[in-house]
Amino acid sequence: MAAIANITIDQGADFIYYIYVVDNSGNTINLSTYTANSLIRPSYTSNVYYVANINTTNSSNGQIIMTVNSATTSQLTQTRYVYDLVLTSNTGIVSRLIEGYVNVNLGVTAT
Repeated sequence: MAAIANITIDQGADFIYYIYVVDNSGNTINLSTYTANSLIRPSYTSNVYYVANINTTNSSNGQIIMTVNSATTSQLTQTRYVYDLVLTSNTGIVSRLIEGYVNVNLGVTAT
């Protein structure tokens, strides 16, 4: 079962979110053999989506960095979206790591 984490993004600004994956004892999990993908959608069934970039440079230490650049956050025009982050092992096992709502603080100044 995925962890629930609601996030807030400022429209028109760069967004960065650090995720640390640990086991029940608090030890980091080596994710170097996994790939990660994340999408933001207006609703669970929407065909429209925005891609969150995933950096797994430090994944051997259980760290995943999710970013959304300002060009993409500028396209977020409603105040609530949904997202998830999915891990795929090198053997093809897919698991949803985290999911939740994306709350968007609409901006005033266009970039």
